[in-house]
Amino acid sequence: KRDWDRIIELAQELEALARECRDGNPDENPG
Repeated sequence: KRDWDRIIELAQELEALARECRDGNPDENPG
């Protein structure tokens, strides 16, 4: 596996985590 493929996968995972943190905590972010 090339490094670029791993970088893309990591970026997608970070994006998913960021989306969960943003949308998955309505109590902390009542907006």
